[in-house]
Amino acid sequence: MGRGSVHVLCSEISVHVREVRFTDKWPTFHVAALLKDLNGTDLPPSIIRQGGDMRKSTYDRVMVRRQTDSLWLAAEKFEDTDSQKRFRMLRTLLATGHDDPGIMTSVAMLYADGEGVKRSRSQALRWSRRAWRRGYSIAALNCGIDETKSSRTESAVKWFLRAIDLGDVDAPFYLAKLYLEVGCNYQEAAKLLKMRISAGPQESFTVSPGVEPIRVLEDGDFEEAKHLLSDLEARLQ
Repeated sequence: MGRGSVHVLCSEISVHVREVRFTDKWPTFHVAALLKDLNGTDLPPSIIRQGGDMRKSTYDRVMVRRQTDSLWLAAEKFEDTDSQKRFRMLRTLLATGHDDPGIMTSVAMLYADGEGVKRSRSQALRWSRRAWRRGYSIAALNCGIDETKSSRTESAVKWFLRAIDLGDVDAPFYLAKLYLEVGCNYQEAAKLLKMRISAGPQESFTVSPGVEPIRVLEDGDFEEAKHLLSDLEARLQ
């Protein structure tokens, strides 16, 4: 999947959980990440969606999480129409205590692309680092992709390795491609491609009100990884 699909988008917001990508177009999209954030509290999704017994402190955190998600989604709706307004809304969220690594990653993306704000690699890296330090693998992956495009190979490798350390499914694929492009570490590239292939194609679920979730099993990175590995193994023989 390309750079656009790993960022938070207004029409498709992806959350990585247990190496499965869930996609949801509505303000409750962060349920999976929410369960991960509740101080280790293992609440079943039914409690969040349908109600159930929980401590008040847990309930308060759920409400904060939902508020953050709703405001975040409201900002992302301006992705294609008003990038400056989108940027201002996202920065306001961060300035008012909605310290979410996904929002940080969206802000980093805007700085990197110069959308809604003056392009700034230093600011893009600043916000990406903050998100990465919060354990957000997508931020590290995006940095690796951006550094690759800018021909900063050494920096790109570091960021891809950071994403891999955080369990990102796609990072091994992008690092393997980088090794192949610069013509080095072929054995390591093969191992990385096998790692990506072993994770399997990543599922997507598109959810709409009143409609059963639509399951999609299309993963261009997975298919490309198989082709690259086949070609590489033939070359190494």
